[in-house]
Amino acid sequence: MKNKLTVFLALLILPTISFGQIKSFNLNKVDYLYLSYTPGDGPGYSVDYTDRYDFLYQYNDLIEFGGIVNIWKGLNANIGFGFATNFQDIDLFDYPQSNNADYSYTQLRGIMPNLGLSYNVGYKNIVLLPFANTIIGQEWQVFDYYDGTWSRYTLGEYDSGPYQTFEFGLDIVYRNVLMGISFQNVDYYYDNILPVTLRVGYGFERKNIKANF
Repeated sequence: MKNKLTVFLALLILPTISFGQIKSFNLNKVDYLYLSYTPGDGPGYSVDYTDRYDFLYQYNDLIEFGGIVNIWKGLNANIGFGFATNFQDIDLFDYPQSNNADYSYTQLRGIMPNLGLSYNVGYKNIVLLPFANTIIGQEWQVFDYYDGTWSRYTLGEYDSGPYQTFEFGLDIVYRNVLMGISFQNVDYYYDNILPVTLRVGYGFERKNIKANF
């Protein structure tokens, strides 16, 4: 499994660096860069390639990089790109593959664009940014099947095309430091993506923009 130490260090170090550079911003003229992290399997977990459930029920870490761009007064556009890490491919498991299925599970894979809107609600150096996004990725159906003729289990998968799930959350900004939490899978449950995401970010003032936003 992928070592999560680097991710946790990034989540801890970014706010520390940011607090060292805090100054008063006009928060309606600030754009943000952020890193978000959705945890998957717990620390120390190792995959058993002789267990079909480790393929069907795998939980993958989701890493996302993105930005929050102010487009009009307190209204922001959210744009991000995420990807699932430590995915365990079907060919790694000690099972033959077939097209027969007893029950299907869904997984979200590939590069995942994340698009949405947020709005600034706050006073002076503290602001809340409630947001609603949609995450788009490739949906895969994975399944197992017990072959009674050979007295063995088989595994299978197929790509069912692009699909989306919705994300709702809240970012809290103190001056130029952003920390947030979001919940996805609220409309449609994917078996390899957990529903809670944490993120940190940093705000950059648009000094060269003179428009009255």
